[in-house]
Amino acid sequence: MSSLTLLGDTSGSVVLDAPAVSGSTTLTLPATSGTVLASGSTGVCRAWVKFSVNTGGTVTVNDNYNLNSVVRTAAGRFTFTFTNALANANYAVVTSQGLDPTNGTPIISTIFYSGGVTTPTTSSFNVSFFAPTTGGAFDPAVASLVVFGS
Repeated sequence: MSSLTLLGDTSGSVVLDAPAVSGSTTLTLPATSGTVLASGSTGVCRAWVKFSVNTGGTVTVNDNYNLNSVVRTAAGRFTFTFTNALANANYAVVTSQGLDPTNGTPIISTIFYSGGVTTPTTSSFNVSFFAPTTGGAFDPAVASLVVFGS
């Protein structure tokens, strides 16, 4: 396996050091700005988001990486769509846990598959937030999640 090495210094100049091998490899860079993910690497963060939901159910994305949209499909249920699809659907989603602002009880989150909701795909996944004391779906005031995979 060969690799490309970018060598840089504080002057701002970068040197691309390519191995002497036959064949060609195309590296596509974002049109304006962004990050290039190596498609074969594993164990790295593929996406993350911090978002909030107001009492009317409106979602505000505070910041994110590689998530094109966060859509509230029902109380406590959200669909997350990647900007750049992942290599496969075997990724892990880690979510933050918060407190119900009305009574201070914990909010639990889970990736959900039942009730006609599709399983995670390379382009999107669903997460449900609920209050364990009641079992009811609940919109978190603020939540974060991170996606790891290849």
